Amino acid sequence: LTLAVAQSDTGSPLGALQNLDKAKDLFGPRQVSPTPSVQIIERPSPKQDLKLSTSIETKIENKLHQDGGGGGHGPAPAPPPAKTKNPRQSLQTIAEAVYGIPLEPIHEHYLNGAPYKFSDPMALPADYRVRLGDHISILAWGQVDIDYTTAVDLQGNFYVPRVGKIPVFNATHAELSERIKRALEKQYRNFELLIRIGAHRSSNIHVTGFAKRPGTIQLEPHATFYQAILLSMGPSATGSARKIELRRAGKVVTTADLYDILFRGELNKDIPIYTGDVIHYPAQSGLVAIGGQVKQGGLVEITESSNLAEIVRLVGGFANIAKLSEVIIERNYGEESRQLLKVELSDRWQDFQVQNGDVIQVYPRSYRVQKSVTVKGHVALPIRKVYWSGMRVSDVITKVEDLIHPQYWLSKNRADNELLTAAKETPNIRNNFPEINWDYASIERLDQAEMRTAIIPFNLKNAIQTPNSPDNMLLAEDDVITVFSKDDMRLPTRARSKWVKIEGEVVRAGFYTMNHDDTIHDLLRKAGGPTTDAYLFGAELVRDSVRRTQQQRFNEFVDRLDRDFLRYNAGRARNAASQEDALAVPAESENLKALIQRLRGIAISGRLLLNVPVAARDAEQLPKLNLEDNDALYIPAKSNMVHVIGAVTNQGTYAYSETKGFNDYLVMAGGPSRYADTAGVYVLRADGSVRLLSSSWLFARYEDIPVLPGDTFIIPERPEQISWTKSLKDWTQILYQFGLGLAGLKILSGL
Repeated sequence: LTLAVAQSDTGSPLGALQNLDKAKDLFGPRQVSPTPSVQIIERPSPKQDLKLSTSIETKIENKLHQDGGGGGHGPAPAPPPAKTKNPRQSLQTIAEAVYGIPLEPIHEHYLNGAPYKFSDPMALPADYRVRLGDHISILAWGQVDIDYTTAVDLQGNFYVPRVGKIPVFNATHAELSERIKRALEKQYRNFELLIRIGAHRSSNIHVTGFAKRPGTIQLEPHATFYQAILLSMGPSATGSARKIELRRAGKVVTTADLYDILFRGELNKDIPIYTGDVIHYPAQSGLVAIGGQVKQGGLVEITESSNLAEIVRLVGGFANIAKLSEVIIERNYGEESRQLLKVELSDRWQDFQVQNGDVIQVYPRSYRVQKSVTVKGHVALPIRKVYWSGMRVSDVITKVEDLIHPQYWLSKNRADNELLTAAKETPNIRNNFPEINWDYASIERLDQAEMRTAIIPFNLKNAIQTPNSPDNMLLAEDDVITVFSKDDMRLPTRARSKWVKIEGEVVRAGFYTMNHDDTIHDLLRKAGGPTTDAYLFGAELVRDSVRRTQQQRFNEFVDRLDRDFLRYNAGRARNAASQEDALAVPAESENLKALIQRLRGIAISGRLLLNVPVAARDAEQLPKLNLEDNDALYIPAKSNMVHVIGAVTNQGTYAYSETKGFNDYLVMAGGPSRYADTAGVYVLRADGSVRLLSSSWLFARYEDIPVLPGDTFIIPERPEQISWTKSLKDWTQILYQFGLGLAGLKILSGL
């Protein structure tokens, strides 16, 4: 017997030729020697720790009888032909180039998950029919007692002792109950009967052809053809999902279309499957790709009658924004090229026949909204209105309320909610949303001749308030009007309004809106001027820009102080003279860490020194300083107190007297302590200024400066005398000596 086998590029069997003449036509003038007998060869296993194994090995020697063969061995065998991509892979490559994403067969999503399983292997359907080998159990009670189980024999009979054989093959559960009951009634009366079909055998079926998992699978005996298809995991890359055959006894019983099962839910052609049945997957007849604006793009297997409507239906139909006027199809043309076809989606487009290798492209419709004008930017809500010939800006923005930003209403609603809360906080008024830029707005207009966008500026205030103004421009279709806020671009300072606060000793304390050129004098005039108790020398102006600068410098100081403390601790640990000093270092380190942590949490006020004369009684004596947005001016009442803190015997607060100088107050505080830094005494004035007092070492008296109401005198301790384990309050008192400046004195004033 001579056998020649031809294979496709993918290695799939095409069939066997049992005729030698056909083999010669395929392989040319060569001879194929008969297959030799099988030899049993004993040889050791590669692993020495295993015993000798017996293997069966087939030796085939096919010699090519050609002239000039060397030594009878003949030339070296030719290399096997290179494998090419299967049709699915080739179409996938083309489709990925078209769509930019890879496409998979539309049925793969349903078959690539976990294998299909029966929800309850022991549950039988209502229409199940008894098969050979099924076990039937009967339980009867009353005038008879029967508990009996046996299998259906090869003749399809169920045997009951004293009753005989009962034909039950192919009977439903209801028919089975009726047949057994009639047989028992021939012998017994007045009994109840319970019948159960159980312990049924599984069915073994074979999966062949272009299947994803060919071989034999085991199913429950009540399995159906469609269930077997799902359990077999479907066709391979080149197998057909639309002509799956069920073969029984060598004949095709029925065929199934996997698309009908998965996408149409049609199970009316499903039939039971039996042991020995064969599920055969033939090769694909054709494949097309569809993507773009469809519900689910992918590769679709086609049949001889497949048309465009069927393909679109299988992928769920067109997407919501699909262009429904035409579909573009890329199709094989000739032997080596492809061409584009345009299919008009007219009344007959559904009948358009697709071909193997087609790439169907469904494009989106244009995103243009015709006959529209859009308003966006600093508006209540972006709006789009229907355009008509002669439309102007004032026809789109009909009222000023259209420009109120949503942030304003959110801020207002938040304020309303605060009224309902139990916790009462100090109210504050701020400009909570950006102001409208009335001087500038723009129109974006597409110049279709040059295909570019032109920006046309106009004055928004004139366009709305003066309809006859040239700024109330004629609009064109598709125009986009953009309204800007004053925060959207860096405008001149003059164009910005300012919100400021004034409080303290003024007639009408509160919040005020100021113009660009307004000064502190203007603010005091709006507030009704200072009261008779106002202490203008101590006027305090807090400004955001000053606070940011001071905060940055303060943070730099704390970082430098932290480094200095670390160096001090390191030197202290190295130079500890005694065990007591060495044990004190960890505690001092913890205190230093706590101090640095506290300093990092301090927020700087941002006070700006005004340099007001001490005797100032009129607002005109204040500097003519322009205001900034969010400025806060505080005019205190005249204080009658003087404070002495630091390294004195009795630090405290004392009544102010015009006849007393600093030395008098120092005596009242008991004088400086033994650790006082007599060369570093400072006075903090009510206006925020700081002055270092000079002293006489000989008489221990200080410069006799005039004392002002609200003065605070600080007598620090000498740093080299301070124990690093002292309280944080003691440490805070010497911060000014480390270069903190006004921020340090602000800390001291809060002690």
